[in-house]
Amino acid sequence: MARVRLTTALKFVALCSLTLNLIQTASAQSDVQAVAFLQRALSSQLGRATLQDIQLTGTAVLHLGIDQRGPVSLQADAAGHSKVVLDLDGGQRTEYSSGYGEEPACTWTGTDGKVHDVQIHNCMAGKAWFLPISSLSAAQLQGLQILTYSGPDKSNGASVEHLSSKKVVLKQKTAIANVIQELSNQDIYIDSVSFLPTSLKYFTHPDNDLKVNILVEINFSDYRDVGGVKVPFHIEKSLNGSTSLEITIESAVFNTGVPTKQ
Repeated sequence: MARVRLTTALKFVALCSLTLNLIQTASAQSDVQAVAFLQRALSSQLGRATLQDIQLTGTAVLHLGIDQRGPVSLQADAAGHSKVVLDLDGGQRTEYSSGYGEEPACTWTGTDGKVHDVQIHNCMAGKAWFLPISSLSAAQLQGLQILTYSGPDKSNGASVEHLSSKKVVLKQKTAIANVIQELSNQDIYIDSVSFLPTSLKYFTHPDNDLKVNILVEINFSDYRDVGGVKVPFHIEKSLNGSTSLEITIESAVFNTGVPTKQ
């Protein structure tokens, strides 16, 4: 019963984050230096391009149990909607996430074709995880995320700038507000020289226990210029330090109206 009440409250607060009052709050609370670093990273990655949507295709290797290989499609739009389609040896798997400013809604579809809802506490961080700068920048500009600058850092041996983001919630200091900000927190690391993102970190949790943290880390490398946009052609995802998914990108297309909504 307590979990039901918490889930209902989480949904209510997530919806309330759309109000103008909260947009003004986000602008006041975001770190000016963090916003500047984010915008510089956005400029470094996108150049003069304006992305409404993006689709990356390539080959993936899933390291969960027996390795599975096959084509992958990664889709995202400027609102933060994203869809991942893995067409692996054992069948097709699909993941979908709602955009920023919407009630959190995520699903996954297994090889049997059945659609499953993801628990709401696992649908607050990591939106469009394969291209985080673009979607996070859009969310910040809409006043939906609070950014902070955590200072210079090291990531995979490189000097980086460490940014953190969390969801805007109601002003009052409630336990629910604190839980939402903790669940939505994510850390973005930007190369200090190229200002391209090198990694993204956030926590996922067991379906029945949001207090147990499982570290998700996505590393980006092998950036190449595609129509003026810097695209990471190698993306690696790990869970608690163990590589779970490796993606080699082969093509990238922009602004084609890909159906990222479920």
